[in-house]
Amino acid sequence: MRNPDDFQSGYSIQEYHPSSTTTDTISTLTEAFASLSILRIEAEDSEKPCFLGTLPDELLVNILYHLSLDSLDSLARTALVCKKLFTLSQGENSLYKALCMHYFRPFDSPSTLLSRISEYNNDWRRMLIERPRIRFDGCYIATCHYLRPGVNEYSWNTPIHMVTYFRYMRFYENGRCLTVLSSIEPREVVRSVSWSGSVGLKGVSDGVWSMKEGGAVLVQVRGPKGYTFIKELQV
Repeated sequence: MRNPDDFQSGYSIQEYHPSSTTTDTISTLTEAFASLSILRIEAEDSEKPCFLGTLPDELLVNILYHLSLDSLDSLARTALVCKKLFTLSQGENSLYKALCMHYFRPFDSPSTLLSRISEYNNDWRRMLIERPRIRFDGCYIATCHYLRPGVNEYSWNTPIHMVTYFRYMRFYENGRCLTVLSSIEPREVVRSVSWSGSVGLKGVSDGVWSMKEGGAVLVQVRGPKGYTFIKELQV
């Protein structure tokens, strides 16, 4: 998936599928830092004040929550600042509970999420990482190739051309979506894939989507001449 602002998540699902001889590195570090007697945010320059260091943990967690509403990448970057912010951004279960309620809102009600948290060992962070969900902050891009025979006046040497094109798909929380079929590079198309910005963009179609619990996504797109195209995807 490509985000207009080159969004890159700092999470990996591999973290929650350890072998019998490995441990969860993030959890180990979080527990180790939380056990320290003194854990505070300090300025890089000791002569300058650090106003974040004066805030209680409750306010810091609330700030992290609002930072993460638009991009979960904020949590990964914040964790690199110091041990204190690492502990709050990676080990605070209440923070991830609120984020699960926000990001899974289009798929399930809060009561359903509460009833299913036991499947993830009561770990909201694990649910946020492992449970399939569609992202609405960018475009899904599929790079497609096919071979096309060329033309040559000499019969013993026929060139073969590899043609590359892209399928763009952007989902919205209301169950609608936009698809674009184009040979134009993503850097020139991604920012235009929206209800307001796709004017003048060729190969644009609109449709609806639905997702099952296992991450199977069904997309119905309206095509030319009244045709309906059905696409099956897996998140």
